[in-house]
Amino acid sequence: MSQRARLHIVVEGRTDAQIIRAIVGKDLAGSLRFFASGGRTSLATMGRNILVHEGGPVLVVMDADTTNQRLVDDQKSLTYLAMSGVAPTGYSGLSDRVKVFAFVPEIEVIFFEVPQVLESILGKPVSEEQVQEGVLTPKTALAKILGASQVLTLAAGLTPQAAELLASGQQAQSLKETIGSMMATAVNV
Repeated sequence: MSQRARLHIVVEGRTDAQIIRAIVGKDLAGSLRFFASGGRTSLATMGRNILVHEGGPVLVVMDADTTNQRLVDDQKSLTYLAMSGVAPTGYSGLSDRVKVFAFVPEIEVIFFEVPQVLESILGKPVSEEQVQEGVLTPKTALAKILGASQVLTLAAGLTPQAAELLASGQQAQSLKETIGSMMATAVNV
């Protein structure tokens, strides 16, 4: 009997882990192990420690905190480079074991990529202006719409139908594809 592949995911905080669990679904979430780093500055350090002590694969999921694609790419490269310090010289298999995913600009953008989820929670339409603001500054826009305290519990209260709808957004789909490819690689290694 083969053991299910396990993927270690390092996120900035607990809310990020809740959001990712919601969008990947219960079955896949059971194969994932989450680590909340307590902020962006310690993502690579925590990822490196997990890689050394637990083994791979490790996916670092971060907020880009920008919409500038060049800066997003630089941040992802720097995070990957910081984690690559644990690989022996000449080792080429790290790219299969470590990936960095960035939500642009923040993970909460997924609620504005599929605003129907917010509308179902609120029981009223979300304006186009709110959606546009949410695509640029998702955390701020969510706090305005829901109130700061509800943003922290938003993901935990999603129905399975809302989570499935949320998972259909562009960045949620991209994350799911990244997770799927890492899980497939983990099985084949």
